[in-house]
Amino acid sequence: HAASASLSEADHDFCFALLKRNMESLRLDAGWGFNDSGERATLRDEESHFLILRPSGQEDAAASPAGFCMYRWILEGECTVLYVYELQLTAEYRGKGLGKFVMQLLELLANKHKMQFMMLTVFKN
Repeated sequence: HAASASLSEADHDFCFALLKRNMESLRLDAGWGFNDSGERATLRDEESHFLILRPSGQEDAAASPAGFCMYRWILEGECTVLYVYELQLTAEYRGKGLGKFVMQLLELLANKHKMQFMMLTVFKN
């Protein structure tokens, strides 16, 4: 995992492009809007942490990842929370258990850091 500041430009660009491809029309259709500069700022926020999901055996660092997860450590009232802001997968990796695996990994990370809760907001269409 990596803090936003340590992500490469290529990884930042990948994350934004995948987020836009997966979510822009859904958010617009729901009336939530999608602001490119606002989404880029959220991805680059110093509080954001990332898991860049690369297929195993991928030796070419320039090859496209399978997806990404962006999360933050937050204090909600008096409760410590690992908040999953984004879990985005490319189309070819959906439905294969990767999202579930990432959530299980994050649960282990939250437990290790003594977080009281873990939260993910799901956009259902």
